[in-house]
Amino acid sequence: MKKFLKTMFVSALIILQLFPLYSFASEVKEEQLQDVIMSEEEFNRILEMNTAEDTEVKATGLITDKRIAITRENNTLKIAGEITCSTDVIKCGFKEVVVQRCPNGTSAWSDVVTETDIYADSNKHSLSKQIAANPNFQYRVKCTFYAKKNIFSTQTIIGYSNII
Repeated sequence: MKKFLKTMFVSALIILQLFPLYSFASEVKEEQLQDVIMSEEEFNRILEMNTAEDTEVKATGLITDKRIAITRENNTLKIAGEITCSTDVIKCGFKEVVVQRCPNGTSAWSDVVTETDIYADSNKHSLSKQIAANPNFQYRVKCTFYAKKNIFSTQTIIGYSNII
């Protein structure tokens, strides 16, 4: 009996080796933020959409002003951000920009795309990006603003855009 079971097991293994096994990985389209050129009017119009940042008390320290906002035009999201720092800052920008979404009517935010280390070697920087949007979701942008005066003096502030 043992010999029979052993022979059946070995035969089953040999038959399985004859058929290739495929792993079916679903192709997930990797979303990416794309740089976009905006007119100054359009850039400012988008930034004005975020009233929450306008009412926030200005940051103290290295970062003197910060704004991030988002708008939807058809199936495209446009993102505008701006940071201004004190004059002695040598590097400022966005440590992390995360586009988040949640299904309409819920509050479960999930990250869609993250872009990091968007800096300028000055005391002011702006960004203008775009990404495709799904009409069944609400979107917002979570942003980590960054300023560096020297190796010992840096500041980061997390801010959120308006929700669309």
